[in-house]
Amino acid sequence: MKNFGKQYRGKPVRSHGFSMIELLAVMAVILVVSAISTPSFMRAYQYYQVSNAATSMANVIKYTRYEAIRLNTPINCVIGPAPVGTMAWTDSDRDGVPVNDGVAENVERQVTFSTTVTLLAPGNVPNTAGLILAAGLGPLVPLSNTAAVVQFDQRGAVNPPPAGALVSFVGNTLVPGAGYRAIILLPSGSMQLWKADANGTWAIIH
Repeated sequence: MKNFGKQYRGKPVRSHGFSMIELLAVMAVILVVSAISTPSFMRAYQYYQVSNAATSMANVIKYTRYEAIRLNTPINCVIGPAPVGTMAWTDSDRDGVPVNDGVAENVERQVTFSTTVTLLAPGNVPNTAGLILAAGLGPLVPLSNTAAVVQFDQRGAVNPPPAGALVSFVGNTLVPGAGYRAIILLPSGSMQLWKADANGTWAIIH
């Protein structure tokens, strides 16, 4: 006869967590992987910052040109001081204020640069002669990195026509290894975006 009242007593199941040695080994692996990957991540992030700043600057210029065509009136793209760093904006009539009043309004398309990832003077950019040769557009006229005005007429062309293509440079003032970007603006209003490594080897992006 089966005894249903007697409980089955098998071997006890031993449950245990990680030992201290196992935890230390896992932590050591994490530290090694972090030490290897962090520099690569930082380089990628710094490269992205420069690229993003240059793209944002190019977008403001493009938008200014489109506004001049859309409104059928000359519109300025302005580079000037920001509360911290430098900024560029489309000086359009978006808030009832007269066009080209020289003041950046919150409703106007704009980009603000930090004190490190910012517009650069040509003297702080390597091998600008190589860029001129690679672009093959004739002379490049650098825009001031602190105070400049570029006007587009109703056709979207630069007004008055410059002596050559205009250029703005973007880079990281503390990390040359993040590379450089050049925004080239042709008298017709079309643009080219170029990149260079820390040594100034230039290649066109688009």
